[in-house]
Amino acid sequence: MRNPWLLAPIVDELDELADELAENNEQIDNAVDAVQLAPQLLGGDDVRRYLLLFTTPSEARGIAGFPGNYAVIEIDDGRIRLAEFDRRSKLEELTVASGANCDECADDF
Repeated sequence: MRNPWLLAPIVDELDELADELAENNEQIDNAVDAVQLAPQLLGGDDVRRYLLLFTTPSEARGIAGFPGNYAVIEIDDGRIRLAEFDRRSKLEELTVASGANCDECADDF
């Protein structure tokens, strides 16, 4: 219930704010989720490892393009460390040597 003592300009501003919050509710929820996940993503509970693939527009193919290099970063309690950096060919060698495959991947994957 609105306070009857509020001046009209303040009521208008409050109504506008309420409308903006309602319109952006999904984005606000996403931001809250991201903030809550940040400690995990940044290695707060365990070491995290992320694979980064570097592509260029001139090598664009399929969905994501053609990676030329890759990096593995490790994040432990907020500290980021470059664990590995190499050419794509090295990653392919490791994939073949481990026997990994993707039977359901697109042909250009």
